Amino acid sequence: MKIPIWREIFPLIFELRSGFKDKRCFNWACVVIMAFCMGLGPSGSVTEIVRYFSLNPRTYTSLLGFFSSSAVYIEKLPVLLLQTLMAKVTTVKLGEYHLFAVDEIKYGKEGKRMPAVKLTYQSSDNNSKPSYIMGHSILCVALMAKGLLGQIAAMPILVRILGGIKRSPNDRRNLVNTTVEEIHRLLEKSGISKAIFVADAWYCIQTFIRPLMSGGTNIISRVKANAIAYNLPPIESKVRRGRKKKYGSKVRISSIFKNLNLFETAPSPLPGETCTIRYCSLLLTPRWLGIIVRYVFVIHPTRGKIALLSTDINLEILDIYVAYYERFKIELTFKNMVYVIGAFTYRFWSKTMKPIKRGSRDQYVHRASRKYKAAVFAKLRSYHVYMMCAAIACCLNQYLALYHPTRVWKSFNGWLRTINPNSTPSVEVTANALSETLEEFLTGKHVDRNLAKFISQKRKKTKTKMPFAASG
Repeated sequence: MKIPIWREIFPLIFELRSGFKDKRCFNWACVVIMAFCMGLGPSGSVTEIVRYFSLNPRTYTSLLGFFSSSAVYIEKLPVLLLQTLMAKVTTVKLGEYHLFAVDEIKYGKEGKRMPAVKLTYQSSDNNSKPSYIMGHSILCVALMAKGLLGQIAAMPILVRILGGIKRSPNDRRNLVNTTVEEIHRLLEKSGISKAIFVADAWYCIQTFIRPLMSGGTNIISRVKANAIAYNLPPIESKVRRGRKKKYGSKVRISSIFKNLNLFETAPSPLPGETCTIRYCSLLLTPRWLGIIVRYVFVIHPTRGKIALLSTDINLEILDIYVAYYERFKIELTFKNMVYVIGAFTYRFWSKTMKPIKRGSRDQYVHRASRKYKAAVFAKLRSYHVYMMCAAIACCLNQYLALYHPTRVWKSFNGWLRTINPNSTPSVEVTANALSETLEEFLTGKHVDRNLAKFISQKRKKTKTKMPFAASG
């Protein structure tokens, strides 16, 4: 009999109990999160949740009601999840600052009666990826955690749809402004005062960095090649009338790589590499920011050149480079959420909503009736509940992979050409292990009896074997 590894993650789920109004709503949340943990895949839906648990078909309506229920405190769940993870996992730190990653994913949606669907731009060098799609712009804020074997993962704690709906024509907020508001709200309610956010070059702008710095948050970001900064002003020997100079000579970021005399050599600090890199650091002042920041320039023999910006000038130079290298873990999290967890496969649509046309932009609802506005925002809220349950499941799978790798490999029942039991399992392997041990967990002594009774009452009388839901 395989060890039910579910008992390792259910204490974390019960830490989120205060995010739900009543016990019935929490039980449905447990069912949904457990289904996501086993992996719905890119074609998952509410119907798949019913099928994986062999539930009575009548429970389909109850599941739909859960996602649109006001008994789910959607604003409270990210805070509870972050506080739970901070107490259970080993967070990645730069000095005394906790490391977070922030990024955005564009997910295609063709529904004409789905709120917040609009024409969005996605920049990519991939020819198979269109520049413009109809879909949702989804924000993800992830906590960087380090496992027992040294593996680092980006655990999603906040998932939100950005833009798409305007309450008023006077609402000038864009995706960056909304991102800053969500981050401020999360840190303030969680009580985290010292944090560093790692972001790509799209976030290296004034409207993102300045508001976060005003709240005590620091940023590490990649700098675009055509960026311009200024040296520190020269020290004047004589006192002159007027204000002192704020900027020195102009510096083009791309020109720094041509002056190799500024660079030093050092062994690559990236894990698993034995090559030598060149790096240098300069204190410059970008005019759009108006303060002194640290620029880090790195020449890697295989990865190429990169210029980074850090608002904390006291950080170690190579630590800044390693922190930005770990930012890519959020891209792996996106891949797991799309292809294994199935976090963005919601297909809810609003019957009262006016159909949108292809190529349309933001939807303005300031002239709509109060009933219409309530229906639109209620449907948008159900999307957030769906994605938040998937994010919780992704965090639980990553927690098992990072801190219980041996037990995951023992419960794994799939086939791999080579299995290294001393390595950190993937999210897909963890989903397989959870699927294989579900029945033993529900019928064992480690499960909450109220939850087991709730699930048994909702299941069919003829019980079928649990299928493995995760897909590659």
